[in-house]
Amino acid sequence: MRRLRGLLGISCTPANNMRSGAGGEPDDGRDWEFLVCKRKLESKKEALLILSKELDTCQQERDQYKLMANQLRERHQSLKKKYRELIDGDPSLPPEKRKQANLAQLLGDSRERSKKLELEIKELQQRLVEIQGDNKLLRMTIAKQRLGDDEVGVRHFAPHEREDLVLQLEKAREQIESLEHELQSALDELQDVKQERSFFQDKAGRLNQELNHVLGGDENRIIDIDALCMENRYLQERLKQLQEEINLQKSNIVKYKNALERRKNSKSNIKSTSSALTGVLSAKQVQELLSEEHGCSLPATPQSISDLKSLATALLETIHEKNMVIQHQRQTNKILGNRVAELEKKLRTLEVSGLWSLPELRILTMSCKIHLAIIFILYTVIGIQAEVPKPCDEESFVDMHQKVKDLWLTMLHSNPFLINTDGVSYTTCVLNPSTKLQPTDLKLTGQVLFKQTFPNGHLEAIFAVEGFPLDNNQTSRAIHIHNYGDLSDGCDSAGAHYNPFTVNHPNHPGDFGNFRVKDGKIERHGAYPDATLFGPYSIIGRSIVVHMQADDLGKGNNTASLENGNAGKRLACCIIGVSSKSNWDKYMEAHPGLKSPRVSRRSNSKKPTLKV
Repeated sequence: MRRLRGLLGISCTPANNMRSGAGGEPDDGRDWEFLVCKRKLESKKEALLILSKELDTCQQERDQYKLMANQLRERHQSLKKKYRELIDGDPSLPPEKRKQANLAQLLGDSRERSKKLELEIKELQQRLVEIQGDNKLLRMTIAKQRLGDDEVGVRHFAPHEREDLVLQLEKAREQIESLEHELQSALDELQDVKQERSFFQDKAGRLNQELNHVLGGDENRIIDIDALCMENRYLQERLKQLQEEINLQKSNIVKYKNALERRKNSKSNIKSTSSALTGVLSAKQVQELLSEEHGCSLPATPQSISDLKSLATALLETIHEKNMVIQHQRQTNKILGNRVAELEKKLRTLEVSGLWSLPELRILTMSCKIHLAIIFILYTVIGIQAEVPKPCDEESFVDMHQKVKDLWLTMLHSNPFLINTDGVSYTTCVLNPSTKLQPTDLKLTGQVLFKQTFPNGHLEAIFAVEGFPLDNNQTSRAIHIHNYGDLSDGCDSAGAHYNPFTVNHPNHPGDFGNFRVKDGKIERHGAYPDATLFGPYSIIGRSIVVHMQADDLGKGNNTASLENGNAGKRLACCIIGVSSKSNWDKYMEAHPGLKSPRVSRRSNSKKPTLKV
């Protein structure tokens, strides 16, 4: 009805305007107002027709629902009546079925009650919502009447509610302030953590650099952390002793200056031998003064008594100085004794680990031990400070440490199962074409065999590659060892050149150089002292790659030349694996004219000279 009244409500403002305008307004304004009212009336008529149609539709739906409800009610009553007649009129049913029927009836009644209660709850909820809306509207109306303000929709709260809102707002502000403080403290902690992280990153970088120096054989590498700590403590004690000696010398200088001033200010003529009066006596003067010839001839005069007092004072000061020197020497002897004990402990460790059998190491350490013992005895008994002899200097220790470290790493990383009974290890590498090649590229096959005697023998290699054109005037091909034994993405996943010492090309251990092609094949037997099958720098498990072009040997005047020699595309590759001796013997039997290689004696800084 409200909607209908709203749709049918016609404003009477135009009619009033028409009446009021009869005295002096023109007819055009009246006609315009009349047209407006007419259009409004037509729109209201159309709305009334629409509402009447909707009302008819709703009435029809209501009649249908009523009919359906009556039918369902009648059906329910008939079924209920039949059910009761069935239970009450049939005494032949057993008691269990009667109980079941009663339970079913109770269940049905409870369901009906629950449905009714649900309907009542929905109705009550709807009423509650309407009442809350009316209450809100009433409060807004009261607020408007009290304040005389039409825009008080947000100020219809009661005073106690406003107080609660103010308290909640204050609590929220306090929480916001506390959260801001916590956020600021968290940011400060984050900044501190970032600073600590940068500090530890720098520290880790420095440690990694030192480790790289140690493992890479750098001249400035750290010899031994314990030795450095002991040396630091020893130097600190020496520094303290020197400072005390400096203070003692300064006091002596002051004493001599005072004596000199007294001697200058003295008016009496004093003989040169009576310098004892000054309080500063030399050892020769003390000996002459206390000799038997002059001891009994000293007159009992105040001057002689003062001379004896000054002599006693000088002797006491000298004794005090000697005591300080002895204490310093004892501390130094204690430090040297600790150093000798640590050296003996390290020597025992070398004996247990089996490194004592090295002749050079044993002679060097025994000589150093004897010399250190002599120094310790001289320091303890006589008080003479001796210099460290040649066998125990820092350079000799560096050489000894490097030899021990290399041998120890070789013993740790060498696998005894890879070495045959004759002390020789064999490996093989079967070459296959790369999976990334184009149809027009060369398809190379072959194998590479390695042989090395444990632990310091030179590496021998046999290269046998085929699949090249038969033209003997073609360019040479480069063969290198690469980092990874990974061929999952063809030869591209083998990584860069194997470069454990971080040097420029062609000084990598696996830079085998260029190979000349003859009759479509590469066959070479060479010796390569820079590469090895043992120790931490073993090439086992890495890959060999055959390139399309020749190696420029680092002379290309670009970055790639110092990394890979501009050798071009990777044609074939393989992974180096352990092999039996039979593969090497079979190849040597099949090629009896193959000459033994000539071992190059160049260092790692240059390419080895390969002789076929």
